[in-house]
Amino acid sequence: MTEKPVTSSDQPVSSSRNLLGDIKHMIEQARASVATTVNAACGCGFSDKSLRHMVRLAEAFGDKKILSTLVRQLSWSRFLAIICLPDLLQRGSYAEMYRTERWNVRMLRQKNTKKRKPKAQE
Repeated sequence: MTEKPVTSSDQPVSSSRNLLGDIKHMIEQARASVATTVNAACGCGFSDKSLRHMVRLAEAFGDKKILSTLVRQLSWSRFLAIICLPDLLQRGSYAEMYRTERWNVRMLRQKNTKKRKPKAQE
């Protein structure tokens, strides 16, 4: 059997994969470090995953006034369902439905599933 010779074009792919793996590892370490620091300062319950959700929530609702109002009215599980929605208008309307009509998370998931299903063409 003959071995395939290593060409110069093969090496950048390999080293870029190693670099991406190193960067991913560094990001994971930084997240774990932040979670540890926040837990030490504020108490338990701030896992890496929870902190990612909190950042995503802040990004999803950029206006602090809107977010502070919603925090008083909606539960964390409802926020987790809302931040997955792609559109700001959609997030706002579902947050309003949660608040006024007392929707639960299951109702939101059912509404989203119905919207995603393609309609049969006639």
